[in-house]
Amino acid sequence: MSSVSCIKPRLTPLEVVYFQALLPRFPLSTNDLHYYRNKVKGYEGECYFDNLLLQNFLTQGYLVPDLNFEQNNTSCQIDTLLISQQKIYLFEVKNFEGEHYIKGDSWCLRASNKTITNPVHQMQRAETLLRQLLKPLRLDISIESYVVFVNPAFTLYHAPFDLPVILPTQLNRFLKTLSHQTSALYNSHRKLAEFLLDNHVDDPESRRKVKYDYEDLKKGAVCSKCNSFDVKIGIYKTLCTRCGLIEENDENLLKAIKAFTLLVPEKRVTINNINEWCNSAHSAKTIRRVLKNNYKLVKQGKYSYYV
Repeated sequence: MSSVSCIKPRLTPLEVVYFQALLPRFPLSTNDLHYYRNKVKGYEGECYFDNLLLQNFLTQGYLVPDLNFEQNNTSCQIDTLLISQQKIYLFEVKNFEGEHYIKGDSWCLRASNKTITNPVHQMQRAETLLRQLLKPLRLDISIESYVVFVNPAFTLYHAPFDLPVILPTQLNRFLKTLSHQTSALYNSHRKLAEFLLDNHVDDPESRRKVKYDYEDLKKGAVCSKCNSFDVKIGIYKTLCTRCGLIEENDENLLKAIKAFTLLVPEKRVTINNINEWCNSAHSAKTIRRVLKNNYKLVKQGKYSYYV
């Protein structure tokens, strides 16, 4: 059984949450839809690799997913860190599919010969910034970095033998090697984990935004499972007549309010605004109760709002 401690949760990226809220309410362009799907795919790959490490690293370690920090006025995002007794493992996780090849210093898609961002350069940049961040700690611990490809449908041609990548066919062997390592954690490792947490910054990068006006967004209650507007609001439950999902009215309304704050942050959360946003699907009484129980009222007379 794994002794790895995951010291912070891997949250769904805010960009993914934003597009999930927007998807049923506004038609996305082909480029935006492709971008969103790639973000979801990347997140799924990272979660998959987290689970592999938790299942296969059988001695003591600290797992640090999705670490964001700033160093020398530069933002850095690291997909996954694993702290063991002797090493810090830095993983750049990719959920790529299809055939790729390396030509010189470039990575390309074989089908189109289109150049993509070199993931090894991404990894090396992250390692450099991590070393700078940790330098004041004067740790006697090495950093070992890899680009990990988790999708079995990925193929890479012309890769140098010493390239620091783990291909899908090498993943099981790599995890087996990790599982055989002896690792004990001490107070210094705990302090290192706490130092990383203290320097973590939530969602430091600016998110991709879609241009639209409030009037362009479709209003109404949305099913949390299939994004359909075909929902019936009962006394206590919300029923989707398309997929059959039944959820609490309060839960459905809360998700609608969160979508409102994400998609139209310039508008204040008021009973009237949320009523309009839901196209009067939920009663004003329900909206008032849910806001009272989950948000703080800022009193400004008839201009009062919730935060």
